[in-house]
Amino acid sequence: MLTLLCCVLMQMRNTSLEDVTETNILEWKGVVQELIQEGFLLGFMIDHLREIARDMFGRRLTAELKILEARVVAMRNAVTAIVPAHWHLTSAMRAAGELCNESALYGLLE
Repeated sequence: MLTLLCCVLMQMRNTSLEDVTETNILEWKGVVQELIQEGFLLGFMIDHLREIARDMFGRRLTAELKILEARVVAMRNAVTAIVPAHWHLTSAMRAAGELCNESALYGLLE
């Protein structure tokens, strides 16, 4: 049993926080839970694994948020470029008056 605990501790020591995966956390947690069932007082390790998981998911969310923020900026820039063109087209349509769907001779002989 102590060998399992030592293996988990060695893996944790040799894995940087940036490289921790869900699989790592679940494997480590499984071993720690088995040891707890055997009577080892390792609740503090479960708490630590929760903190590692929070950190891992927080890093992922931060990265996704940065990507979304960049997309929002790109969309804002695109809208900013389109709005003046839309305004000019709308103004031109108003100046042209109502469109007539009749023939080209419509209104000539009136």
